[in-house]
Amino acid sequence: RCAPTRQLHAELRADLTNQPALVRGFEYTARQRGEITASFEYMGDSTALRLSVGAYSRFVKGDSPWYYAGEDSFQPSLDGTYLAQRIDNWVLYAGWLDQWWGPGETTSLILSTNARPFPKVGFMRSNPHAFETPWLSWIGPWQFTGFLGVLPDDRINSNTLMFGLRASVNPIPGLELGASRIMMFCGSGRPCGFRTFFDGFFGNTNVSAAQQAQDPANQIAGFDARYSAQLFGQPFEVYGELTGEDAAYSDIGIPLPSRNAAVLGASVWNGWGDDGAVWKVNVEYSNSTANFLNDKIYSYFYESGAYPDGYRFYKRAMGDSLDGDAELFGVTGTFVDSDNWTYKASYYHAYLNHLNNPRNTVSQSKENINIVDLGVSIPMRRNTVGINLRLQDDSPNSPGEQKPMAALGVSTTIRF
Repeated sequence: RCAPTRQLHAELRADLTNQPALVRGFEYTARQRGEITASFEYMGDSTALRLSVGAYSRFVKGDSPWYYAGEDSFQPSLDGTYLAQRIDNWVLYAGWLDQWWGPGETTSLILSTNARPFPKVGFMRSNPHAFETPWLSWIGPWQFTGFLGVLPDDRINSNTLMFGLRASVNPIPGLELGASRIMMFCGSGRPCGFRTFFDGFFGNTNVSAAQQAQDPANQIAGFDARYSAQLFGQPFEVYGELTGEDAAYSDIGIPLPSRNAAVLGASVWNGWGDDGAVWKVNVEYSNSTANFLNDKIYSYFYESGAYPDGYRFYKRAMGDSLDGDAELFGVTGTFVDSDNWTYKASYYHAYLNHLNNPRNTVSQSKENINIVDLGVSIPMRRNTVGINLRLQDDSPNSPGEQKPMAALGVSTTIRF
């Protein structure tokens, strides 16, 4: 009989930059000018525990640039702390966990790592294997996850509750279909209780402007798809996400996402030489404007009449890193050599805040910005060092003038 597997790990991570990145994608980048985190992790056969203690700092006091989250120049953090327990094929967890829902590599409209993680309890399947019964086996491997969390930051409606569900299936090889839904409800000054949750869960949330104070919930929901295959031996994938800031009853009698925003992307990758090197190119377009195709509705996405702070946590959108009413086109090339050095080069064109929405947390003015982002990650025995250079031809909150910007970021991760 095999002995139980138990592992203890420790990690120290530090990030320093003169200006955090405007575009924050799936890969970790600093949210502030300075971040440091010490983590201790225990992994058992069915239990996992991670304690992360860290701090954020601007290093500058008294200003309030677009990237700052909060009112203090120094913020303690438990981000990354969690306790997880596997029971049969389910994992129950509690903590401050980053989550990314959807297929996008640069943007997730519904839940991304742009904002700091909020405390939550949740569940997910441990192994997404298919049903064994022939009645349901046709949907292929499937995943189902959900959470209940709280937003404890300084909000007009403090301690707003967050409820989220996501399901995904793989009905044929290479195809993944997903559906996600998040609901904000309760909070100070808001109706709260089982009836509030019931009305919100079943979509009874469309009320007149005069009834906003009694609107049970603010919701955001959407669908996404990813298809991966090979063409003449060349691997590729295409993906898309359609997420709605509102709901409308469909012809089949149930509410479906409406006033949608979108993400569309594609990737190709392959090996390079015979020593294990790999390259990848990704192209992605996102638009966080409600009704993005026609009859656009501005100052709407991530906004709420019931929750004046909108779909944000510590003044960052919990979806698109550019907040609402933004368009982003990006091309990213990545190369990992045979020694696991990772080189990355990206070009982005960002169109921010089309109609100068004053509640936009990235820029209160309309801006067109071109960005070049160059980075390298250097692995060592117990340490990984990252160096990143970003160049922009303009900056947020600079109406009528060009404010070029250059930023250098350095990170180190030490594992014990």
